[in-house]
Amino acid sequence: TEDLDRSVTQNDRTAEKSYFIWVKANPEADPELKNLSANQLQKEEIKGITLLERLLLEALYFLSVKPGRHLDKENVTLCSGSRHSDGVVPSVIWHVDGVYVYWCFPGDRSDYTRGRAVVS
Repeated sequence: TEDLDRSVTQNDRTAEKSYFIWVKANPEADPELKNLSANQLQKEEIKGITLLERLLLEALYFLSVKPGRHLDKENVTLCSGSRHSDGVVPSVIWHVDGVYVYWCFPGDRSDYTRGRAVVS
């Protein structure tokens, strides 16, 4: 998509006012949430990271936590706290040349796609 702000129409939290979240200090998304779909995470009432939060977490990690290093080099973070306007769920991974946003159906799951639980 050309414009993530317009395409991602649903977020569990928004930047209309200041807030912060806590996530585990893992370079890879939460291993205990592997092979769970966005629908399953929602059913189990596990709050997931939004797309914006995941992208900001990448910048924080790269610039200050582990300078020069990236998140999700082996797995994909399922941003279950966000939805595209057509209902698909964004996911984020680092490839050799950049951070990529992909889309999956809410019921999709795999061993390499994992949620990141948040406490807000």
